[in-house]
Parts: sequence; C-alpha cells; structure tokens
Amino acid sequence: RDSRGIMMHNKTPLPLSWILQGVDALGDEFMVPQDQGVIKPNSSFLLSVQFRAKRPILVKKLLRLEVYDVDKIIGILQTENIQVYAEAYDVDLKIEPAASLDFGTIRANEDAKQQLKLTNKGKYDLAFKFSVGCSDPTLPTIKSMFTVSPQSGTLLPRGKPTAVVIVCRPDKEVSLKEESILSCQVIEPSIKGGETIATLDIKISLQAVFSRYKITPAWDIDFGPLIYGTDKSQNFTIENYGHFPIHFTLSRMISELGIQARLG
Repeated sequence: RDSRGIMMHNKTPLPLSWILQGVDALGDEFMVPQDQGVIKPNSSFLLSVQFRAKRPILVKKLLRLEVYDVDKIIGILQTENIQVYAEAYDVDLKIEPAASLDFGTIRANEDAKQQLKLTNKGKYDLAFKFSVGCSDPTLPTIKSMFTVSPQSGTLLPRGKPTAVVIVCRPDKEVSLKEESILSCQVIEPSIKGGETIATLDIKISLQAVFSRYKITPAWDIDFGPLIYGTDKSQNFTIENYGHFPIHFTLSRMISELGIQARLG
C-alpha cells in the first residue's frame, strides 16, 4: 500500500468548504479517506489518497478540487486539477539454481565454492543484500564459515545475470541438510532509503570432514640385532579411511645418537 497527500492551507479569516470531484472514477485500487470538508480560518488540512493494487496496473486520472465559501453563496472560489499517476508492477527476481546450494562432501579447513545467478526480469531497478545466519541452536556457529561476494548490489531491469560467489571454509566437521543459512533481501531502491520488499532463504547442504588415516605400527619399527652386511626388511601400512585422497612423503631422518656414533 502507498499513500500520498496534498496539504491544503486556508490563509483567510473565514472558513472554506472544499470537495474533491472524480473520486469514483479512480477505481477500486484507490481509497480517499475524506473527499470533502471544511478548513477553519488560518488552518491546514492534509488531503490523502491511498493506492493498493492486487495486480499490475498503470493508472492516470485527473481529480478536480473545488473550493467554496461555507454557505456556498458566492459559489466556486478556486479550482485545482490534481493529476493522479500510479503504477503497480511485479517484482520478478530469478535466482539460479532455485535458491538451493549443495556443496557435497568437502574438506575442513579448505575453500569450497558455489555460485548463484541473480537476474532482474522486471521493469525497474532492484537491489539485493545477503546475510549469513542460522536460527537452529543445535548447529555450531557457522557464520564465520561463509563469505559472500558481492554481498550487496543493484540489478538493472532485464539485464544480464549477476554472479554471486559463496565460499565455505569450515574449521570443523559439520553436516548441513538444506539448512536456511543465507538470506537474500530484495530491496526497492527507488523508495527513500530503500525498502525491503521480500526476503528469500537460500538453503545449504554440505558434509565437512577431516582427512582420516591410520599408520600401522603406530610407533617405532624395531629391526632388532643385525649382523653387519646383512639385510632385513620391515613393513608398515598407511591406511586412508577418509573421503579424499591423501599424499605422503617419506624422508630420511638422522638422530643425534646416530651422528655421535659415527663421530666416535
């Protein structure tokens, strides 16, 4: 609903009567709380017109304000034409892919990225602003896991899609299944200060895990006593039971004890 008004001032020492002609022709989308009345001497009155449409519509109408002396002896003292212009339009914001993101299984402490595309398919500019949060008290604090770039911006009417990148870097193991983590405010920038006209929830799914492996034996490998010049083999096993490949490197380490033995 939108409301507009015109302030009428009576600067004379006499009361004045007024009437607004053409109200019935405005249609059901308009409401005029008061279409006639009396303004006391040296007083003012706010003439308001309210507009509320249930469908897209463009209206151009003309109202006629007539001012009389209270007793209507003299007749019309003044007339004013008031142009009424109003438009109701659909907000048509397209979000791909369908306001839902699935990061799948990702590694903790590594970046995972997903992308949304926002398209303004309407007639006028729209603004957007993303925020991160979760109302579920059973979930860990996840606000620091997500960053959105750009976090806010303006979408031109019928323009090209704007890409918004969501980066997730979990610092712990966490499981999310279509949780409402992100919210996108749709803002009408033409209204003074910007007015939020809709809030869209972006649902997130992911499974964040650490790498998991096992080395057997877990401690030292003991070759026992050996005859000089003979060979003996020992084995150890590296087992990866996580979700991702792991890479390992074997390097030779010389202990201080070994160095002292050779020096002696």
